[in-house]
Amino acid sequence: MCEIITPDNINIVCNVSMAFFTGVAAYVAFKWKSSTLTKAKMDVAGEVLAGVLEIEDLFKFICSPSRNNTERKSALKYYQERALPINTKRIDILIPLFRMEQNKDKFKIFFNLRNKVAIYWGEESIKSFDAIMKICQRIQQACDTLYNQTENTPVQQCQECEQIIYGYENSSVMMELNYTFETIRRNMNAVLGKRTKWQQKRKIT
Repeated sequence: MCEIITPDNINIVCNVSMAFFTGVAAYVAFKWKSSTLTKAKMDVAGEVLAGVLEIEDLFKFICSPSRNNTERKSALKYYQERALPINTKRIDILIPLFRMEQNKDKFKIFFNLRNKVAIYWGEESIKSFDAIMKICQRIQQACDTLYNQTENTPVQQCQECEQIIYGYENSSVMMELNYTFETIRRNMNAVLGKRTKWQQKRKIT
């Protein structure tokens, strides 16, 4: 017996079909958004790891003693051009500041990643970036203290500043810096460790 096709039957079929295709479209959109977000997080993680490697090497350079007369002359010229009163006998103390200034674009690029990290991992994740920024400030303050030291400056304070500036391995600053870099690497590698699995899944789907 043939079923009579009525407008109501057609509407039911249309509604069911529409619900089905809407569900499929929503699922596809969700999967696309999820895969796009995953790829974006992996891209940022890769950028951060590359940035950490560069900044870590940069700190080693900044905190190393200057043995280059050409660099001393360049630093002296840099500060003199800015009409700053310079004690030429203490120019070595300003070398770390000079190096930081010469590489400020690299620091800027690295610290700009802070905002991307906050987007994908939340505010808690940017503490490592803030810690590195504070270490930069501590190096600057230590240089200022040593450069402006007088006979009344406590010897212990000068020794602590030297440890900060020249990055002795057992100094609190270098230990904190190494811990911070390791924390970032561990967190980002955890994300990148899923790359192969994600890529294989993408090929299947």
